[in-house]
Amino acid sequence: MLHQPWLLDWLKDGENAAAYVQAVIEDGDPEARQLALRNLVEARSATSRMAKKASLNREALDRTLSKRRNPQLSY
Repeated sequence: MLHQPWLLDWLKDGENAAAYVQAVIEDGDPEARQLALRNLVEARSATSRMAKKASLNREALDRTLSKRRNPQLSY
């Protein structure tokens, strides 16, 4: 899935973002979860803030969310 401008704009709304994350988690596809995380970070222009919350630097978060990585989601 490409980063569609309409999707990134839609994800700026907190309720939309929450519904998107819930749907992706329920789907269970690890690749979809990784793409969803990238989309959320891009939509919210919040890489630095999210990196801080994850106790990572910005570059580490960018590498973690890159297409070449396979981060694990635990909850």
